[in-house]
Amino acid sequence: MKRSEINAVIKEFEAMLAEYRFALPPYLSFTPEEWAEKGHEYDEIRDNALGWDVTDYGEGHYDTLGLALITIRNGNVHNDKYTKTYAEKIMMLRPGQVSPNHFHWNKMEDIINRGGGNVLITVYNSTENGEFADTDVKVNCDGREFTVPAGTQVRLQPGESITVYPYMYHDFHVEEGTMNLVQALYLNNSVEPLNNEKVRQALCYAINPQEIMDMIADGKGARIGTSMYPGLKKYFDEEYSTYYEQDYEKAVKWYKPAAELGNSAAMNSLGKCYYDGNGVEQNYEKAIEWYKKSVERGNSDAMYNLGNCYYCGNGVEQDYKKAIELYTKAAEDGNSNAMVKLGMCYCDGEVVEEDLEKAIEWYRKSVELGNSDALFNLGDCYFYNIGVEQDYEKAIELWKDAAELGNSSSMLSLGECYYYGEGVRQDYAIAVEWYAQAAELGNSDAMTRLGSCYYCGDGVKRDYEKAVEWYKKSADLGNADAMSSLGNCYDYGDGVPQNYEKALEWYTKAIEKGNITALYDIAMLYDTLGDFENAKKYFNKVLEFEEFEDMIDEVKEKLASY
Repeated sequence: MKRSEINAVIKEFEAMLAEYRFALPPYLSFTPEEWAEKGHEYDEIRDNALGWDVTDYGEGHYDTLGLALITIRNGNVHNDKYTKTYAEKIMMLRPGQVSPNHFHWNKMEDIINRGGGNVLITVYNSTENGEFADTDVKVNCDGREFTVPAGTQVRLQPGESITVYPYMYHDFHVEEGTMNLVQALYLNNSVEPLNNEKVRQALCYAINPQEIMDMIADGKGARIGTSMYPGLKKYFDEEYSTYYEQDYEKAVKWYKPAAELGNSAAMNSLGKCYYDGNGVEQNYEKAIEWYKKSVERGNSDAMYNLGNCYYCGNGVEQDYKKAIELYTKAAEDGNSNAMVKLGMCYCDGEVVEEDLEKAIEWYRKSVELGNSDALFNLGDCYFYNIGVEQDYEKAIELWKDAAELGNSSSMLSLGECYYYGEGVRQDYAIAVEWYAQAAELGNSDAMTRLGSCYYCGDGVKRDYEKAVEWYKKSADLGNADAMSSLGNCYDYGDGVPQNYEKALEWYTKAIEKGNITALYDIAMLYDTLGDFENAKKYFNKVLEFEEFEDMIDEVKEKLASY
């Protein structure tokens, strides 16, 4: 990681600690100059690696595979000078960030959720040789002991904790929502295991197969090059590293055994593979089968996905009532995507009776969990006076929050605000910045708007070739407005050699996609080419749309001339 990235994480961590009123020992704020002046009385801090630790495990994907922690107390089994048999660490987790699954041969620890959203901990027993067992797992949460099937995700709400016993595989990641402050207390029951290389490797190499599956399917896999904590890096053996490339067939291969062992997340993911046709032949019926099995185990993601099946009528008879029931159940179980979907349904009033109050309520609940789509939709409500009093400032605030989470629709909306001067001072340059960010994330509408800025020279130096470049990228994604604009470029020879044949091709594609502006453009081109029959055909179509009201006289005059 770059030093600037590490510094940003530390600042973020400090802000979160301040929010939860968690005071830190003084040494954590010492400058390098102050450390240089400290004598041997501070050796325990130096020798036992106390302090800040920000890691992406050497993989370069901190947002998905990373951890920020502070070691406040730590023992040292290799130095008799230090007699502590325990450690205390404070960790910060972001949404979407995973700390790899691992187990300890003899160490017991308590993981405590100190604040933020919910922490999900996937648990398995380990066999004697370090493999995942399919046996039920004994769990102890705040003195309450119970048993769960292998692969269960134990949810810790703020204030709750779990005791992790030796030979108990566990990972931890944040349920979609705000960041979490997690406190881990580690107890070393014996110094012997650390003399065994297998034990040391288990800390850094024992990865949850569910996470491996996700990495394969999403193409995020990478070689594991560090131990679980950088402080143990010297024990890491390179030969244990593995590299995973995107391979949906392998993903399905991993999902199936885990799903058959009862892992609800694997069931849902396997269903998604069948639904999308990734790694297997698309089969809605099999997708439904696995979604239902996952729903039976209480998986809210599967409830949401199954709701989508009923909503769209894929694999089942279309049933809006059943879809709403599943969305509601998932939303009540904390699924933020289901909350957004419910908000949209109540806002549109197409499949349920319009209820803007309920729509706003669900959007706000999803916003509390940090869902960027909810932030975007709620921003729309404030901007367009839907269910709430119109408030441009509030809308822009929500869109900026969503944009920080990578929501390209919000970036596009912010670009539009700055371009047209709605709610903010008009500034083409800032508009271009927002369009560019959204375009880089694959938003085709933003690509088209960015192309138009280059075409017109708004906020950037006029550059027809760059305009064509962005129009083509957007058109390749099926954007009708971009197709129409490409037609203009070929029609007039802007950024490309003039080519009427290509212009007609792009105008036609745009019209087929529902773009009505291209109707007038193609009629004019046919008129230029002397093809008056086609010109008349498209001018008559122009008259069918209210959008051309200001041009009716001109169009009628053209038609009268043929």
